[in-house]
Amino acid sequence: MLTSDPPVHKAPALEPEVVVREARRRQRRRWALCALAVCMAAGLVAGAVVVAGSPPPAGPRGHRPGQKQPRSSVASSVSHHPSVPFGSSAACPATPTGSMFNPLPDGTFTSCLRVGPLSAGRYHVVVTGALTIPRFTRQARLAPPETRVRLTIEPTRGGPGTRVTVAGTVPTRARIATTYGVVCWDGCADGLQYTMAKHWTSPTTFVEHFRVPAAPWVVAARVGKYRIAPLVSGNYQVGIDCVVVSKACGSTEGSAIFHLVVPRSTRRRLCTSRTPTACIYLQLRRDAAMPAEAVRVRGFVPLTSNLLSLEVLPGSTKGPALALRRAPKGGLTLRYGQANLTVRAAPTLASLGKLEVLGEQSDGPAPVSANPAAPGRIAWCGQGLIGLVDSKGAGLGNVSTAGVPAAIADAGIGYGLLGSGGIGYDLAAKTVVCHDVAIPRAGPALLAAFSVAVVPTRTVAGYVALETTDGGGSWTLVPAPPGAHVTGFGGFHYQDDRVVALYTPGSTGARGGYTSKVTPPIVETFDTATGTWATSSLACPQGQPCTRFGSAVPVNCAMNGAPEWVLISTDGGKRWRLPTWPVAVDGCTSSSLVATGPSSELFVNAAASYPMLRSTDGGKDWSDVALPTPPFTIGAIGGLGPDTIFLPNGALLAIKAGAAVDWALLRPQRARWCAVTSISPTIGRSVGTSAPALFATALWWVSSGASSGRPASLQRIGVSSIRC
Repeated sequence: MLTSDPPVHKAPALEPEVVVREARRRQRRRWALCALAVCMAAGLVAGAVVVAGSPPPAGPRGHRPGQKQPRSSVASSVSHHPSVPFGSSAACPATPTGSMFNPLPDGTFTSCLRVGPLSAGRYHVVVTGALTIPRFTRQARLAPPETRVRLTIEPTRGGPGTRVTVAGTVPTRARIATTYGVVCWDGCADGLQYTMAKHWTSPTTFVEHFRVPAAPWVVAARVGKYRIAPLVSGNYQVGIDCVVVSKACGSTEGSAIFHLVVPRSTRRRLCTSRTPTACIYLQLRRDAAMPAEAVRVRGFVPLTSNLLSLEVLPGSTKGPALALRRAPKGGLTLRYGQANLTVRAAPTLASLGKLEVLGEQSDGPAPVSANPAAPGRIAWCGQGLIGLVDSKGAGLGNVSTAGVPAAIADAGIGYGLLGSGGIGYDLAAKTVVCHDVAIPRAGPALLAAFSVAVVPTRTVAGYVALETTDGGGSWTLVPAPPGAHVTGFGGFHYQDDRVVALYTPGSTGARGGYTSKVTPPIVETFDTATGTWATSSLACPQGQPCTRFGSAVPVNCAMNGAPEWVLISTDGGKRWRLPTWPVAVDGCTSSSLVATGPSSELFVNAAASYPMLRSTDGGKDWSDVALPTPPFTIGAIGGLGPDTIFLPNGALLAIKAGAAVDWALLRPQRARWCAVTSISPTIGRSVGTSAPALFATALWWVSSGASSGRPASLQRIGVSSIRC
């Protein structure tokens, strides 16, 4: 159902006798005018044949002679063309293929289609919407007397698009059940249905608003049938449902009558045709694009009770502008309009030539870490400890995490450590395991983050950062910067040789400091000399595009993910914002930003619809890079794809972890992947707990240890050893 206010869809009713008589009188008048028009046309044609040449055809409203029109594709013979601007193609939002939208109350719409990862060829675009199933088989059902709502509307008469205030009174205070309800235009049986937020003015009274349809609408009939109701004058029932009864909605709890008057003056701007399908049209601002490019779309469709989406289908346009189709997973969908689209081939990775890797940033927390300014020490999160090794893997000692639970409890943070399977708190081994670790350039300090339950049900977690300066003998909380909470910690990053901590803005720890509002993180920097923290800001990587990942938040990948924002700056790091697209990555997948020049970079996310994107303007705009199909199936439980790493020589390494582990290499300027055969199966299968990280000339990761029954361990393999 619709979820926006004002509503834009709902169903029709038959006209009363007085309206029928008025319609017949208007028809007789039209016949007389037509006869007069024929006589006048004969004289006009006779005069027109003597005119030398003919004027150019009239363009759309607002078109000036000589002005170049945008290339477009019109799907049907259009008798009704509302003036709907395309808008700016550069302003297309982060719109994936098939995103949902609502037309305006007059049936017109503008949207933005992002071309999917399609092969080159001919396609056509259609608008699709699910067909509403009739709520009652024969006639509207009235709610039982104890659940009926006394309903009044204001005004009770008006033209298309009139804003109507609906006021209701429920029987008793105890019967109030929902915050949202359904407003039905032309009744709740098969009419338009709007899901509206109710404003309660007292314990038993509420007010909400909707707009009368200003376009034809789809009427549900028996299963597999529908009709388009024309926009005509008449009496229509305004009903209310799902107000008192929150479950098993499906009865009219209250109703009132609205008299719709459609003036003749509206015919030039609204679709008032008795054959509304003649008004349907769909246009693209351009008829050719590459995958990941955005194309502006505009058109007109009848109003429906459900959200609409744009779908790209193979082949050129065919069939009628309005058609009923069976959905692949069952149900019925309506397709409105068609517009041809040519998809051009995206550039391949091989066509970009040999790329120089200047730097690589990974999303999410890092359980293996080394300071770029001092790569001789590498820290990793183990069970009950944080291990330290040198660049060759030789041990430099361990730091105990046994004091972490007491430090968190003493500070009164949350409801204890959270996690299982080697993350946060290993329930089997009863040992603390960190999520994120960082090492200052010098000094004894060691920084780590742990997962803490922030609600009593222990279903929501937040990251909490701690530090130790005595080898794990004692742990203290990293102080949160002003405007943030300690459970809003979003990860350690390195800026030059300094460690910075990112925090999601928020004054409380509810939901771990997480907020869906897009705001740059609050940043603080660790001072190695004094061992203190000071508020700072994100900095641009030196000699690389000014693009960074934002704060990471704990996620439960078995249930739902969470976004980790992508941030760019165009003023040297003074202000940060989201790019037009993509705006975020899923915290349940592994992603990276690979700098290949001062303003060029690659965005790698093998689990996404576009596994690789490229930007040449510092992350403001991204385009698709076509990758060959790897020699193994990417899909896995939860939709997770392989870990993908750019190696220093420009080769792309993909690792699929799971029951069957595969390593594949895409060498520079090659068109095919090759299977890596130079590593032992034991090493290859050890990837699991963390994504491999590249430090100096080797890949490092924490093995899961689950299959062997042994504790997790740090694994290493030299880049030069990865060969096909």
